[in-house]
Amino acid sequence: YSEFSDGAAVKPILVALLCVFGFWTLTVFWQFFVSDSPFNSALGVHYQGLFSPNPFYSSKLILSVVMVPLSALILSFLIENGFKYSAISYSTLIFFVTVVSGTRSALFSLVFVFLFLLVFYLEKIKFPRSLSAFIFLFSLVFFFLFWGLGITPKTSQALIVFSDLSFQGVDKALSGRLSLWSDALAVGNSSPVFGVGADNFKFAQPMLESPAGQKWGWFSMSEIGGVQHKIGAYHSHQFFLDAWASSGAIGIIALALMYILIFLYTLKMIKNASFILIGAFLCFWSAFLPFNTHNNLYGFWTSAWFWVLFGVLVGLVSRFNCKPVASP
Repeated sequence: YSEFSDGAAVKPILVALLCVFGFWTLTVFWQFFVSDSPFNSALGVHYQGLFSPNPFYSSKLILSVVMVPLSALILSFLIENGFKYSAISYSTLIFFVTVVSGTRSALFSLVFVFLFLLVFYLEKIKFPRSLSAFIFLFSLVFFFLFWGLGITPKTSQALIVFSDLSFQGVDKALSGRLSLWSDALAVGNSSPVFGVGADNFKFAQPMLESPAGQKWGWFSMSEIGGVQHKIGAYHSHQFFLDAWASSGAIGIIALALMYILIFLYTLKMIKNASFILIGAFLCFWSAFLPFNTHNNLYGFWTSAWFWVLFGVLVGLVSRFNCKPVASP
């Protein structure tokens, strides 16, 4: 926040992000084409960053859910500085890389970014509509080619929903998320005012009478304080349902108020803001769409990522609205 609000140059930061994007692109295609790549996950279904165990990093770094929202900021910078064809090339490349990575939440975020760009930026910067239509159709054709080829296990699994719209079909396409959300509702119903406590979903889920998530192998035994405990999924993979289970009605109201306030401020700012500031808003929303299947806000990397993007957003708002606009 302090860096952006004090007028730090945006260009070096975005160049650094493009370098990270290049690294992510290399790892995605390396993982996909080389089965014994040192970056691969043990499951062999994700191609989106670094997974443990690997010789480079002691944990895992899921780059798709980080880089896709940041693409909104990068595209805004390219567009504002007149690099329209670079923006088109970057958009096409990140679309292919995201599909190959097999990350559903990242693909959902990217679709959100592209739809916003089509609706908003086309009116502002007058892209040739024929060129925009070509890029859109080009991407659409390749998306279905990837589907037909079964390019990644996760992508193929997600697209089951087009052939089976039953509860079981959608649940399978989402890797058991519907069952998990059903359990989150039940956990919240057991304590509707205060919930079962922040980050306690994993303990409460196995205590349900008939947990739907059990068939998906969410449960395991873990030693905590010298005592063996049966634990379920670490979170419900949905912000509002996780708030309902963990904090009850109080958590739901607080989370809803936060989103409403940010949404109202977004509407207020978006009419006359610079492209880079609009990109920062789009970056935040694509990363934390309340109905996307992300982790919770009580822990893990999601909490840190939320505050990083929120700091970038507030810093840029302060810079562009309280001070003269400096050259990026």
